[in-house]
Amino acid sequence: MFLDNAQPAPSENIIGGLVGALLGSVLGVIVMVIFGQLGRFSAISGLILAVCSIKGYEMLGGTVSKKGIALSMLIVLGMTYVGNYLD
Repeated sequence: MFLDNAQPAPSENIIGGLVGALLGSVLGVIVMVIFGQLGRFSAISGLILAVCSIKGYEMLGGTVSKKGIALSMLIVLGMTYVGNYLD
């Protein structure tokens, strides 16, 4: 009775995902610096940084796996340092 219309999972492009995570984290760093200039550094900017990084990985990488999340979080850690330095 039921038709199986399941789509195969898209393959993961790690290089594209890393580029997307890097571009997404740049947006998060911009938010972090703006919040810092306003005198209110909060955990919200870190959350925005992480979400933008993972979403960027997903957009350019095709899908997000555990490996993609781990690589994105490494980028987030590095970009947190960069944002702190710029602020």
